[in-house]
Amino acid sequence: MPQTRVPEIRWPEADTAHLVQDDASPRRLMVVEDESLLAEDLAKRLTRLGYEVVGVAGSGEAGVEAGGRLRPDLVLMDINLRGQIDGITAAETLRDRFDIPVVFLAGNADDRVFERAKSVCPLGFVLKPFEGRQLQIAVEVALARHAAERAVLQAAQLRAVVLLAGGVAHEINNPLTVVKGMLQLLRARLPDGPECQRIDMACDAADRIKEAVARLAHITRLELADSPPRVPPMLDLQRSSE
Repeated sequence: MPQTRVPEIRWPEADTAHLVQDDASPRRLMVVEDESLLAEDLAKRLTRLGYEVVGVAGSGEAGVEAGGRLRPDLVLMDINLRGQIDGITAAETLRDRFDIPVVFLAGNADDRVFERAKSVCPLGFVLKPFEGRQLQIAVEVALARHAAERAVLQAAQLRAVVLLAGGVAHEINNPLTVVKGMLQLLRARLPDGPECQRIDMACDAADRIKEAVARLAHITRLELADSPPRVPPMLDLQRSSE
């Protein structure tokens, strides 16, 4: 039987285009701060820096609700919010439920509070009072880091799928070879007739399955040998501030 040529098929590349900032679309930020004057000032500063402030919340509960509804790219969260939940708990909820990154706004906070804040993996701290340049750097670094982390996670998920596909191909191919071999032995012992035609049909079906498995294994080898997906580059903070 002629050997089937395996076509050059590539596994679809990880889609990281949505992780790179589009210059025509400002990044969407949200502020969670219980001091109204400070929250208003912060929102104005962010707007002047070119960001879109999609919401301002005055408590941790309101911040979680608004974050789930508005899905901002980043939340600037006061670490010491008054109310039933503080900024640390609100940040943890936003991260776990919606994968929304947080930068903490910190004023007077002791070491115990900072240690607890670090446990929820924020993407940065901005100490009050802050300057516009300091604020912009914190926001840009947080956005770039979150994009890179998502790209790495997506690459790991894709690799896991590829490894699973390779394992499935191997598990199918081995018993399929045995099945076809037994069919061929049975075919050789029977005279031509309807039974042999049915065996030939089964062998043809086995060949089609084997070809599909070969393509799957080929795709797996290509993907595992390929370089990892591109990670979005860090933004040029000097250029963005000009």
